[in-house]
Amino acid sequence: MIAYQIVIKGNAHSEEYARLSRESFQPAIDAGYLSEIRIFDAITPDSPSYQEHIDKYQFVASIMIGDLKSGKNQDDHSPSEKAGMCSHWELMRMQMEEEEPFFIMEHDTYLIPEHLEVFGDMVEFLKTDKPHYMNIGLFMGCYTYSMYAARFMYDLLV
Repeated sequence: MIAYQIVIKGNAHSEEYARLSRESFQPAIDAGYLSEIRIFDAITPDSPSYQEHIDKYQFVASIMIGDLKSGKNQDDHSPSEKAGMCSHWELMRMQMEEEEPFFIMEHDTYLIPEHLEVFGDMVEFLKTDKPHYMNIGLFMGCYTYSMYAARFMYDLLV
């Protein structure tokens, strides 16, 4: 099983976090839980394809509790927030075209060494039980969709 890691190329912080992340997942590769981690070039407001991606979706005001409590402008998301969403959604689009699931990882996802076997158990569960969606860890740090779930969710987005 492969993983795509979202990395902002040319951003020293993102690239360093990604390097540390990949090092933390090397034992999972060595154990055969992952075959490789591929870099996915994050969509950013500076990406040539940024507007093309933005135009695919209708963005609405955030209803996330953290945003509501922060007092920030709820009418729109920042260009960076939109770009981050587009990076995840592009990988969702890719998954709807691939029968074999893959993991989507943030640049700063870290595998704690003591959790290697738990990660392996989760990968085994994914292979045997074939859930339509699986999120390992916090937020969107490491997750996957079935091809069918990705297609359903992506169709809702567009």
